This record gives sequence, structure tokens and C-alpha cells, in this order.
Amino acid sequence: HGRLPSRVVLVGDAAHSMSPFKGQGANRALADGPLLAQWLRKSRVDAAVRGFMTEMAQRSGIKVRSSREAAKMLHSKECWDWMWGQDNVTTPVFHGVQRQHVKRLLQILVDRGVGAALGSKLDESIGRIVRELGIAEEAVPASSSGSNAREGQQKQHQQTHISACDMSTFQSQALHYASEGKVSQLRQLSRRSHAIIPHAIHPATKRTCLHLAAHHGHTDVCRWLVSEVNLLCNVVDIDGKSPIDLAMIGGYEETAMLLKKWMGRQKTTTTTGQGTCENDGSAGSAATATAISAVATNNAKDANNQSSDASKNKKAARDVY
Repeated sequence: HGRLPSRVVLVGDAAHSMSPFKGQGANRALADGPLLAQWLRKSRVDAAVRGFMTEMAQRSGIKVRSSREAAKMLHSKECWDWMWGQDNVTTPVFHGVQRQHVKRLLQILVDRGVGAALGSKLDESIGRIVRELGIAEEAVPASSSGSNAREGQQKQHQQTHISACDMSTFQSQALHYASEGKVSQLRQLSRRSHAIIPHAIHPATKRTCLHLAAHHGHTDVCRWLVSEVNLLCNVVDIDGKSPIDLAMIGGYEETAMLLKKWMGRQKTTTTTGQGTCENDGSAGSAATATAISAVATNNAKDANNQSSDASKNKKAARDVY
């Protein structure tokens, strides 16, 4: 570095990028900050940066090399052969593809040279092969027009149609997965039908998936439910508790803060219910409407109070002047 050609010091992945197969990228980045601070406290800037770069390279170089070795090993033919030899223990998974066809698909991708080198065209290429083989978990919408498109829509409709009995079962599963924090299983249910999770509600407690996830402090599940499924944060259960209330009661501050932030965003959208309460009564929707109305009334009162305070302050300022 000499006399430091710029005022920029690289840390983290910018200085020592590594493959993710040791799970050390973020750890190394977090370690670089305190290390740089230590050097800056005991030396002049030029000397501190040189000392920091030397020590950082020594520390991170070990992890960079081990992560590269892990990447080579995990992508080697030996590892591939071992994985297929563990069929009784490990079942390979490929998102959106029927499990019994995953091995065949992977081999075809290798044979056709479909890999990371395709860049942004990788997903499109894989999707085309999946449609060609007809091994998708759900019907893949056809991009062509005419009879092929109509046939694709008919197949998709047949696969997404769910009986009332199955819908009830899936909704019970959704509530269980939400309470257990299993977001991947919730995604699987959502792919079956977009109506499963929004309409899932516990018959006794009137709690939604968001209630249950918040009650157990599953922040990632809550984030997915409000951002992807669009569940509302102010729907109350039979005891009048919202997901935010349950998170606060459980002491899950991070979850509560997330839901409060999303509730602030949801206030800007006019709504009269979440669509999760399909019981004989409309208590959930009524409670939601009441909560939104109360929020609007409080906001109006706050605005009036602020306006009144501003007028008083202006009058006081004129009197003093």
C-alpha cells in the first residue's frame, strides 16, 4: 500500500471474498471492523492500515483456502457418487420438481451443459427442460399461445383445485407450521393454493398464522406472512389480542418491532378485513374494521391537537415579540 493511494480501506467480502461452503463470509467481515479499530487506536493511519491489511490477510486467508477446498470437494464426482449412494438416508430436492425425477433432471442438466455459466438465462433454461420432461410439481404456465396455452391453463386449474376437506386439512397444517416456524413448509402449501394460508384460522382461538408465528417469536415466518401473503398485523383473536400484542407478551421484541413497522405500512391501505375469518360470525373482520377506525380517529385527534398547539405557539410568539 505504500503511502495509501486512496482513503478507502476494503474489509469483508470486498477484501477477501470466499465461497459460502464454510459459512465464514459474514464472520470474517464482522471480525475486520474491530481489528481495524484496534490498529487505528495504536498507530498512525498509514501504519495502522498496513498492519491491519497484513493481519487481516493472515487471519482470513485460512478461511478463504478452506472454503475453496470445500467447494471443490462438494462439487466433485466423489461427493456426487456418495450422495446417490445414500438414497436410503438422503433424498435430493430440486425446488418445483417431483422428487422421483430429481436425479434424472440433474443428470440431464450435466449432459446438456446447463450450469452457472448461463448467468441470467439459467432459470429459463432449467424451466424449459422441466416443461419438456413434464416433471414439475405444479403445472408450469406455457408461454406459447393457442391450444397449448389453453391445455396448460386447464392442467393448472385441475392441479390447483382443492376439495373442501383437503382445504381444511391444509389450513390446519398451515397453522401448525406457523407455530413451529417452518417457513419452507408454508411455502409448499402456498404453492398448492394461494387461498390456504390467508383463510387459515384456529376455530377455538380465532388466531391466524401470523398470530401463532408472533406468539412463538418466529420473526422470519412473520416477515414472510406480511410481505408475501399480505396478512394484516391488526387482526385480533378471540381475546382481542393482535399478533403484535402476542409478540410483546412473549417478550419477542424483534418480532414486535417488525410487525409494528409493517402495520404502519398497512395503515395506508384501506381494508375491511383480512379474509382469514370465514366463520359463522364476522368478528375478525369487524374487529379489524374497528381497529382501523380507531387508528384513523386517533390520527385525526393527534392532527387536531398538533394544529391547536401550533396556533397557540404562534400567538405566544407574537405576544412576546
